[in-house]
Amino acid sequence: MKIICWLFLGTLAFGAEKVTVQVVSSQQGSWQRNVPINTGQPATAETHCTGIDPVNCTTVEHPGTAPTVVTQTFYQVRLNTVISSRHVQLWCTKMYRDCRDLLAGSYPGEIKGDSVYLDTVNLDGKKKRIKYKAVGSW
Repeated sequence: MKIICWLFLGTLAFGAEKVTVQVVSSQQGSWQRNVPINTGQPATAETHCTGIDPVNCTTVEHPGTAPTVVTQTFYQVRLNTVISSRHVQLWCTKMYRDCRDLLAGSYPGEIKGDSVYLDTVNLDGKKKRIKYKAVGSW
């Protein structure tokens, strides 16, 4: 935690800091979460009675429905990096934005708060900026 504070403390006061990030190694993985699609409906029953003597009653039962849950799997990457001579582990997940496993090497980047934005190049030559979160040291 001290490393992250040291690395990013200066960026809070002065904005983004341009850096070169050396990717040493990476680990890929995934995580899952259950997302409820609907809460379902409880079972109900209706009773209707007619007559006075004798009383005729009928009950109609309406079965309930179970909740619907979908399990989503999300891809994630942890990068072991060296930034300004410090070992920093970066993490991203492909939940709402792009997340990529990077080969070992140097990448230009920018530190904003506790995030590091790395500039990568797609196979078609277009530049792509990927957001990683600093999660500790290695």
